[in-house]
Amino acid sequence: MTIAATCPQCEERIDAPDDGEPIRCPRCDCLFPLKRRDTYAEGIQAMPAPIVAAGPCEKAPTLEDQPPPRHGTPRSPFPVAPMLIVVIGILFFLLVFSVGFNIWFVMQPDRGIFNNAARAAEQQAIQQRMIAEQAAQQALMAQQEAQRQQAVQQAEMQALQRQLMEVRTELEVAKRKLEKANEPPNKGGVK
Repeated sequence: MTIAATCPQCEERIDAPDDGEPIRCPRCDCLFPLKRRDTYAEGIQAMPAPIVAAGPCEKAPTLEDQPPPRHGTPRSPFPVAPMLIVVIGILFFLLVFSVGFNIWFVMQPDRGIFNNAARAAEQQAIQQRMIAEQAAQQALMAQQEAQRQQAVQQAEMQALQRQLMEVRTELEVAKRKLEKANEPPNKGGVK
């Protein structure tokens, strides 16, 4: 229930709750206590009489006199701290991933920047090995060709030897025939 009260400093009429707490004037910011009245002693009145302050007006308290607010500062509608933690976490993860990838890339034997001399020597060795393999293949092919030619020559030699033997046998047969033909005939049967 509300009751009517009058400010002792500026005489402003105020509707205040009837709970016994001091009242603050909205006009002059004066804080004053209410004094309780005996409602039966005043009798019937057309309007309830305003309650007069019990004592002089106290000076309005300053910010130092006021107690701190119960709920603290109001929160912002956007959660800054959790978002900051998430962003920092993502940035840290990307940093770790980048460092790991760079280390892996540098340490690769075929990609590293520190292996240029070794890579050049390896490529030179590969080229020399390829040249040596080609030379070995050519030597093997030359050896095979020489063996084939030798086999052909041996076969030709054997054919010529056979022909020579045939010619010798023919020559001997012809020699015998010639000797027989040059021999004088025997007339008495004695030789």
